Amino acid sequence: MVQVVSVSVPRSGHHFLISVLREYIGLEGFRYCEMYSEATCCKKFPCSRIDSEHESSNLFMQKTHDMLNELPFPREGRFLIQTRAPSQAAVAWLRWAAAHGEYLSPSEFSVAIFRFFCYYILFFHKWCFAPLSDTFILRYEEIRVAGRDREDKISDLFRWLGIEVDRDKLVSALAAVSRRDAHGSDRWHGADNIYDAAGLNDLTGQMFGFCLKMVEKLCPGIKLSDSDRGFECDRVSSDFSSLFFPFDVINGGQVELEFSGQRFINSYSKGLGWFRSQCSVPRELGLSRPEAGFGSWSDGDIFVIPLQVSSRVKSLAVKLSFAAIPQLKPERDIQIYSVLDGSFFGGSSAVYREDQAWLLDARFEFEASGFLFNRVGGVVFRILGLQRYDSAERRKLGLLVKKVLFESVVLE
Repeated sequence: MVQVVSVSVPRSGHHFLISVLREYIGLEGFRYCEMYSEATCCKKFPCSRIDSEHESSNLFMQKTHDMLNELPFPREGRFLIQTRAPSQAAVAWLRWAAAHGEYLSPSEFSVAIFRFFCYYILFFHKWCFAPLSDTFILRYEEIRVAGRDREDKISDLFRWLGIEVDRDKLVSALAAVSRRDAHGSDRWHGADNIYDAAGLNDLTGQMFGFCLKMVEKLCPGIKLSDSDRGFECDRVSSDFSSLFFPFDVINGGQVELEFSGQRFINSYSKGLGWFRSQCSVPRELGLSRPEAGFGSWSDGDIFVIPLQVSSRVKSLAVKLSFAAIPQLKPERDIQIYSVLDGSFFGGSSAVYREDQAWLLDARFEFEASGFLFNRVGGVVFRILGLQRYDSAERRKLGLLVKKVLFESVVLE
């Protein structure tokens, strides 16, 4: 039996694909667990009951959106990753919620949009970049439009799943499922025009457009459509940037944030609003609320610290001071890389102990320009091999972050 974990961004065509598999393989050959809708589910990855309950099947698939960042980083196993363009994923997700009676006030829309796009950024860096196991990435846009390209992509997926491909049978299955329009549709039958990207951008005071551009800057390979890139967000950019970016290294120099004391060391940092705002960037991008005197836990396998730098910055040094749970081996289990304006930047890094603390030193080199403009990016920390640490709270505590220091060097 082939066992697969399906991790998908909401509304990215997962149920359409499941319906195609059921139509093609048959109910007896394909077993599926949605976790939250299965009363007898064991709630474990991988499934603990697979041998006793699903042994007669050819394919067993578990589904999760990983919205709580609760799955460990995949070092082994097979993972089907389904994604969708961020703008349309957010719109479809809110339409689905409204169709199921979840109506939001204007302020709730802003918070929901912000949290969804932060989730999308973490999802991308956890599941779509440099996968550590046998992974197949399937994009919504590749399977929802009928034609040979869709048939080719699903045929590739079937071969990855070990399913023999019969083209005529596949075409028939796709036609049958398309007629039924599995698990509802993205077509919106309500009268309100707020449930489209332009309407959401207006309703949220341009926060939709701002967050969408942050996704493009922080997720290399994600390209916005011309219409999405054209959203106005100037009104919110200056105000919300002060909350989104904890460090201002535009002019070079050194900035530092001490999590253990909840205090900012120098004037370039933005203030405690970074944690206390309803739209809290560190909480949504992977860090817990600071515990005074201790630090902030990495609430899962990954966290991102966004930043702005000047185009004249040619290098950036990062120093992270942290403690780690006993199960973690920091020298082996921590990855760090940088993203700037939609491009990856690797660098040199070292992890070592000094006194009673762990330290991570990293340095990134950028292509500096003599022309002055601001660039947007972030530093991504990935923690590998981390199992769920506190199953009661569904949290995987990994690093206790105490202090982060950024130092940039600019062209003379």
